[in-house]
Amino acid sequence: MSEELVSAAFRGDLKKVQEILGESGIVVNYQSDDVTVEGRIVDALAAAVGNNHISVANFLMEKGANNFLLALEIAAITGRIHLMNIFLAKLPNILNDKDQSTAGGSLINAAGAGQVEAVICLLSDPHKRFDVNYMSDDGYTPLIDAIEEDQVDVVRYLVVEAGASLDPASSEDRDPLEVATQHGNREIISIIEQAKKKRGPAAETITSGGATASAADAGTAAPGALVPDAGAGSAGGGSAAANTWAERLAQQRGTVPGKQGVVRGRGEETAEGAGKRLRPSSPVDHPGGL
Repeated sequence: MSEELVSAAFRGDLKKVQEILGESGIVVNYQSDDVTVEGRIVDALAAAVGNNHISVANFLMEKGANNFLLALEIAAITGRIHLMNIFLAKLPNILNDKDQSTAGGSLINAAGAGQVEAVICLLSDPHKRFDVNYMSDDGYTPLIDAIEEDQVDVVRYLVVEAGASLDPASSEDRDPLEVATQHGNREIISIIEQAKKKRGPAAETITSGGATASAADAGTAAPGALVPDAGAGSAGGGSAAANTWAERLAQQRGTVPGKQGVVRGRGEETAEGAGKRLRPSSPVDHPGGL
């Protein structure tokens, strides 16, 4: 029945979720191998978040669902900033080593998915739980993943605003400029080359929170604050830094933030069936919920 719980949450079937949780022996945080969001195995809460089924997510939390790091990751890679703020507020101010690794993975995945506002939200965390230069066991950083996925706007933010390191930490680590050159995106190559010239050899010092002085100029809000308006198709509700960057980006593109979509991630996505990509800007099913 725990498998059915995750599937029902993914579909947004609140009645079925309530029915299943009314039975004994159901593990509310159970992760199903059969249900994925953006390739990530999820539990019922994350499955509901991935499809923006707010009433289902609220009910699950009432019943004890508390894997907030996984829910945060899914909210980040699907561009749901209003939900990210809620889950950030539920995390401890200091993460243990295991949770720190999960948090770093969330930042990498958000960068690779092109969710620039989600990346800003995480890096604006007042408790500094996310490191702009976090490196996974397989050698990925937020910047490297964004480069490989051709996410120009994310690369620009990480390099220009957040001060991501442009030099490999060791001879075994990947060089961002080399990776960009291999992938051949001229705009990304130009961003990195210009930043390296501007910084010079002594400008690569990163603070303990993962941001340089240039990142501090972007401003910080309280991404842990609850945002009552879940929106209807917008990924808004993030930090002041996110809004400022989004507005600047919109001016460059001639778009309106929150209406035409400043960042769309990896193309149009569907919400039909487990394992398929989800549409980041789908309307919420319960505006008064999360």
